[in-house]
Amino acid sequence: MLVSGKTELILSGTRTTTAFNEKETFLGNELANALNRYSDIESMQFRYALTPLTTLVVSTDAVQDRFAHDRLRNADSVSVRPGFEFKPFALISGRVSAGFRHFNVLNEAVRDYQGVVASVDLKYTLTTSLQVGARVNRDLAFSFDEAVPYYALTDSGVTITKRFAASWDTVVRGGW
Repeated sequence: MLVSGKTELILSGTRTTTAFNEKETFLGNELANALNRYSDIESMQFRYALTPLTTLVVSTDAVQDRFAHDRLRNADSVSVRPGFEFKPFALISGRVSAGFRHFNVLNEAVRDYQGVVASVDLKYTLTTSLQVGARVNRDLAFSFDEAVPYYALTDSGVTITKRFAASWDTVVRGGW
């Protein structure tokens, strides 16, 4: 919904389903029993065009995770992540956001989480034929291990792309 010439408000709702094959295992754990679930997500995004190439974005999500077999993992969470989006034609392009997530496990025996979440996916164009990209993501993920039903996951990576001809690129990637 366009609020003004530079301001936009987006409301959305989705349901995602995660389903593993009943026979799939990892370290002796049946993944379907531990991780099959559906997630209902209600999102609100406020967007304000600061410049033709830069947009301020504030995203808020409410998520309800419900597990098919292991109700110990059922949880509700809310996150607020302010950040910026940079158009592909900008010297630096991509997205960056950092915020806060409150993760409420519905089982009293499991500790809740409150903390920082972040997402960075940026490219810097050094020359018309050389780009350097960086990504960092920090958020929660569900575990197959009943003793540790969720964990904070941080992953990062770097990509260097060198264009040698109109249809030939070389890409070098590293991640942690």
